[in-house]
Amino acid sequence: MVKEIYFKPALQIENTGDLLINKAAIDLLRTYGRVIIDDKNTPDWFIDQISVKDTDYRLSEISGKSLFRTIFRKLMNGQINTQIYLVIQPGHTSRKGRKIAMAGFREFLKFSILKALGCRIIRTGFSIGPFDNYNAWMESLSSKNYYHYAVRDNESLELAKKYKFKQPQYAPDLAWNYSPRKNEETEDQGYYVLSFRSNPHGKVHDASYLNPIKQELHDLLKRTIPPQSRIIVAYQVKYDRDASIDLVNELAQSFPNIELLDKKLLLNDAERLYSGAKCVISNRLHVLLLAMQVDSLALPFVYETDNRKITSIYKDNQLSFMILPCNEKTSVLADKVNYVLKNKAQILEEFRKLVYKNKKLIRYKMDEVFDVPAINN
Repeated sequence: MVKEIYFKPALQIENTGDLLINKAAIDLLRTYGRVIIDDKNTPDWFIDQISVKDTDYRLSEISGKSLFRTIFRKLMNGQINTQIYLVIQPGHTSRKGRKIAMAGFREFLKFSILKALGCRIIRTGFSIGPFDNYNAWMESLSSKNYYHYAVRDNESLELAKKYKFKQPQYAPDLAWNYSPRKNEETEDQGYYVLSFRSNPHGKVHDASYLNPIKQELHDLLKRTIPPQSRIIVAYQVKYDRDASIDLVNELAQSFPNIELLDKKLLLNDAERLYSGAKCVISNRLHVLLLAMQVDSLALPFVYETDNRKITSIYKDNQLSFMILPCNEKTSVLADKVNYVLKNKAQILEEFRKLVYKNKKLIRYKMDEVFDVPAINN
């Protein structure tokens, strides 16, 4: 049977983490069928980065209608020997407020129609929460339309079970399935990379959020790396630029060889930078997961309450020993950092095993979704 897979990409295009997981998703889906990407509200440069020309299709190339109307008409026409799938972008879902819940209800009605006509709706490798009660129950209702609904961490899975989602499953973040380009300059080039968010969420720089982080990070680095160390502060998200500038200004007092890489990193830039680092310290999930993919130590410096996406995934993968809680005693954190740096080779080997294990699990789950015989797993 022919498989026609419609993909709804991220709306957030200023975050290279979304670029990473959307590209990984399409690279995976392409192995199962014909991929059509909804390009209505997404700029060309983003579509170019996540797709392969002459292999993947854009919705605008095959239809003048919206994604819903296109799929609806296909299903109403009764495509013989064709199974239609709708894949919702990976990432994170958190909603609050009655208006947001009502928007979710309108989407639920549309998806209910598509499901009734035979479309298989999929979302995998994402996280959820927090929700208020309106949106938690709305998301629970929406889950009934999904052929496959799989979250990327066990905290999200517990939340889904609490609100009685329909058959929620676990599936790893799709970043584990990304295949970075081979970089010939993989040897340790002697620098450290820092990448930190400007706020707990949103687009506006929040100095009150960053100040305690940069002060505690400053104290930690003074205890763990030599003052003449080269430090590169970089950002994968456009809105983290102000945080990066503040961080450079803070650390320059103690580390004169600190520098700001003043451009938003796209995937190739990020891979090249992280692969040559002694370690990467961040509170951005996909900075850390990409660093793992290119054989770099990936240390999360986080508040557990604000960075549950990170801490939950690290715990699920038995990497709790690498988590650096911002509110922990500096001496305790310094011991952790020194241990990680000292045991770099061993830890990087563990990363490679985790990448392989998670990639295999992602493929196994998708083989089930797309009815691939078990002999090919």
